[in-house]
Amino acid sequence: MPGSRSRSLSLALLLSLLLALAALHAAVRALRSRSSTATATTAFTAPRETAGPLGGRFPAPPASLTLTFGTVGLKDFVSNWLWHAARVRPRLSYGVIALDDELRRLCDVWGEPAISARRLLAGGPASVDAAFAALGGGYVRDERGKFKQLGYLKALATARLLELGFDVLLSDADAVWLGDPWPWIGSRAGGQPSADAGDLPLADVLASNDMPDLRRDGQPDSVYNSGVAFFRASPGGRGGRARRFALEWANRTLATVPPRARRQPCMHVNTRPRVRL
Repeated sequence: MPGSRSRSLSLALLLSLLLALAALHAAVRALRSRSSTATATTAFTAPRETAGPLGGRFPAPPASLTLTFGTVGLKDFVSNWLWHAARVRPRLSYGVIALDDELRRLCDVWGEPAISARRLLAGGPASVDAAFAALGGGYVRDERGKFKQLGYLKALATARLLELGFDVLLSDADAVWLGDPWPWIGSRAGGQPSADAGDLPLADVLASNDMPDLRRDGQPDSVYNSGVAFFRASPGGRGGRARRFALEWANRTLATVPPRARRQPCMHVNTRPRVRL
């Protein structure tokens, strides 16, 4: 891809600014809990049945989605992420990839859009059912075996959404969006691109990294961070190169054994050495 270094620098700068502010907001918002009482259920409006594969709370493809993911054990982070996403203007097509039924039902109570990962990945290989079974309850971040399965399902769900014709902007639930990122990335909804977007709107895949010094971006010791990543579905269906990247990411996550069973090293291995897509 042309200008990959400039794209990575620009994206890293944007994400650094957003995530620095997000840390302060997240600390405050994490103290806020959403009520799960019967009173809260009155705010929920059942999704309308539409021709779209994700239901009436999401646009039909081709479309650009801003998503997070999680289990009910991450509900406080997910709640905080949703609270911020709902306040970005112009309005985002946002939602949660719910990796268990408990979180999906909780999003219904909150009146927030959610995608059932089980439904999205129905009919997949036996490894999908095994991953869902392994997640179980509790706080998956503290258990590497479960965290590995979460990473596998995250990557596989991304590939499936790309196959359906959606561009996917993913961010972990412990970060929040304070502004609209799409003018830098290029949304299918159109709109005026940012003057300093460069050739970011041409990229198939964009990722942040863990290097605070932008001058070291792209160096052999830099590590890509899967906490914020973008995947663009190619015109013509099947998701294109971004989908092939996501599938490789999923497969390598599943095949990697602890202690390296983390999503970020597995994404990093996808690019070191470079993967021909």
